[in-house]
Amino acid sequence: MLSIRRKVFRTAVVVCLAWIALVIHFKVKTPTLTDRLVDKKLKRVQYHDFDEAFIKRERKSAIIYINNPAHWLNDWIGTGWGTSDVFKRCPISNCVLSKDERVFPESDAVMIRPFDLKCHKKQKLGQVWILMEHEAPMSFDFPPGRNIKPCHKKLFNWTFTYRRDSDFTLEHGFFKKRPDEYDSKSLERSIISKSKSAVGFISSCGVSSQRGLYVNKLRDNGLDLDIFGACGNLKCRGDNRHKTSWNTSGARNECFDVMNSKYKFYLSFENSLCVDYVTEKSLNLIMSRDIVPVIRDGANHSIYHPPGSYIHTSDFSSPKQLTEFILNVAKNETKYRKYFEWRNHYTIHGIIDVLQRIFL
Repeated sequence: MLSIRRKVFRTAVVVCLAWIALVIHFKVKTPTLTDRLVDKKLKRVQYHDFDEAFIKRERKSAIIYINNPAHWLNDWIGTGWGTSDVFKRCPISNCVLSKDERVFPESDAVMIRPFDLKCHKKQKLGQVWILMEHEAPMSFDFPPGRNIKPCHKKLFNWTFTYRRDSDFTLEHGFFKKRPDEYDSKSLERSIISKSKSAVGFISSCGVSSQRGLYVNKLRDNGLDLDIFGACGNLKCRGDNRHKTSWNTSGARNECFDVMNSKYKFYLSFENSLCVDYVTEKSLNLIMSRDIVPVIRDGANHSIYHPPGSYIHTSDFSSPKQLTEFILNVAKNETKYRKYFEWRNHYTIHGIIDVLQRIFL
């Protein structure tokens, strides 16, 4: 009987954690030391086999403690902290989410970001630790060893990151086959109103991807582009950009509306060129608007986007060649419209769409 209870309880924790992932791809496969890494810089944090003695006594609810939750997760949970409300439609709903540090010692699972790591120890037998992070390693462990240290070896059981080989994968959007006919009237009005070539929203300038230098080269080669944010000369007004770009709070920023009305291309340039690092810059924030993303990152976008829906800098030998291509497409409406043909076959679903589908 105890063995059965262990299995049931372990299943409950796994299912509850999966629902936190918002856009979930839960993968069951044989773990290896390298499968559970956020990136190569995290080789010090290795996978540790699940302890069969997960629980010594029966409890009605599993407690999942999230240390210092990120803004998007905090917004999504809202008033549900300390309750099982988030899991009310989950097949197994007896899980409680908490950010109260007082429950840390008794929690069954601990989720923590690299920014907050110390030389922690598990507080009880069978406590499951999950390394969670939505940013690329250059944001939290540069120079190497700043946050990830030898004392963290074998501390974590699972990972919850943007990486596709994580135990729980956080993605910023996904596509589904369109169930009805696409009405292109609104798109046609947007295309007719567009008068400028490209736009970008960039506030972090000195990043490892050197996107600022690439932007300058595009401009030097004749691309008419505007940059909003700290790295440009245009400013946005409206709600917090983090809340509106992730859009887990329902907030709205009218600044993003210029993508529909003025510009033909959006510079989806990531701050890091890491494997699988794809954010809202090329998914839910952009694909839901009438603009074509010009992507610069380290991911394989044949996995993330429909064919013919984007332009990727890696397909061009130089910024000059890319500029010439963009300008050619910009002045040819037939070529430009082809980048929206995917809408006849697919719909885009962002984080907020997932939540509405589940809870409304």
